[in-house]
Amino acid sequence: MEEKNVIFETINQLNLTLMATNAEEEIFRGFQIFAPRIFQEADGTLMRLLEDVRTLKPVAMWGESLDECQFVNAQECWALRTGKVVQCGFQSECLCSYLKKLVGQGYFGVCSPVIAGSKHFGVLTVRFRHFQGALNSSYRRQEKFLSSVVSIVSLMVGSTLSNVSLRDQLKDMSIRDSLTGLFNRRFMQETINREWHRATRENRPLSVIMFDIDRFKQFNDHYGHVAGDSLLQYLGTFLKKSIRASDIPFRYGGEEFLIILPGADVDVAAIRADSLRRSFSRTLIPIEGGYIEGITFSAGVAAYPHGGKSPDEVIKLADGALYEAKKQGRNRVVKAVSRKGRIVFEVVSDTGVQEETHDTVNNERSQVVNKIQ
Repeated sequence: MEEKNVIFETINQLNLTLMATNAEEEIFRGFQIFAPRIFQEADGTLMRLLEDVRTLKPVAMWGESLDECQFVNAQECWALRTGKVVQCGFQSECLCSYLKKLVGQGYFGVCSPVIAGSKHFGVLTVRFRHFQGALNSSYRRQEKFLSSVVSIVSLMVGSTLSNVSLRDQLKDMSIRDSLTGLFNRRFMQETINREWHRATRENRPLSVIMFDIDRFKQFNDHYGHVAGDSLLQYLGTFLKKSIRASDIPFRYGGEEFLIILPGADVDVAAIRADSLRRSFSRTLIPIEGGYIEGITFSAGVAAYPHGGKSPDEVIKLADGALYEAKKQGRNRVVKAVSRKGRIVFEVVSDTGVQEETHDTVNNERSQVVNKIQ
């Protein structure tokens, strides 16, 4: 009885630890600490179901290495397939071929699904070696008790993983634009303040690109708001695929977008902005069952330290550079730079003939949609 009390007290400590976690990695680290104390004289593995829903990967292990648990086909796991605890050894029959591999003479194995509601997160597998004291009173009672302990712990882990997943989803919804999937303006302000402090602390540049789609209102008037939303969605996808992993894209509002580029000075950011502009203008965009080409955007670029002296000032200068790009004919990039102590706007790319081509495409978009199927 005393040994059981110790086990349940340790389970309670694990539960308190899990309740304080905010990420999956913290859950797995906490479990790794308490599992050997709960499951003494045992070997075990906690496996996480990967996104492909076919593979189980170990995220916490203790005791002797269970080589069979490196990567497991989820379809071979009887506990995961049935959603119930599976046990093998002693007087138990075993339907799970995977669990059979782990259990030999003198061993007792338990495999419990890590679930919450209908959501499957993984599997907890424990192989018990031998027992002492009150736990040896009978095999049947022993099996039942150990299975219940594994089940309780797996339910606790599953519940915690579900809570963390839900918190992550809610947080993600609060910081992302629902149409494009990019981060929203509120999170942009939080991000640029964080990156600003990092840039000043590490004495490195920080740039901002602000841009919007040229003649978006005319596009909406001609094709309707559904097509306009499709265009914005496509641009969001284009940005996520086209920028560096360290660059952070946002939907600033309406047809305006913004990218924060940590570590990039104004010249590097301007080159990247112009590369994005050129690439997007050559892209065939799926709209209304066909494709449209020649959609362009204008961009303004500003940076710290050679320009804005605060996050708000950098954004304001980028917005001013964007306005200048629009005023000079659209479909171009303008950067705000400091020259002899004053801010000036310089055109990075002069599109000339490209602007004329863009006008033609704008006027004949319906033919393009019908022509390119």
